Amino acid sequence: MDRIFYNMNGNSYYILFGGKGKRSFLCKINDNGCAQYVICAILEENSWWQGNYYESFEEAYEDWRKN
Repeated sequence: MDRIFYNMNGNSYYILFGGKGKRSFLCKINDNGCAQYVICAILEENSWWQGNYYESFEEAYEDWRKN
């Protein structure tokens, strides 16, 4: 499985948990030193549905574990 996700907006993310067609936890990998995490309801080929954004891994992971 390819763990790198290329968003249509030009950003790249590493898929920490989940995958295409599923609820997923992503970590942005091309952002000048500032990590951004996204939890989305459904990861598509080049986009996602209902993304929640986090700057803190701990906050993102806590939300991931709730659902």
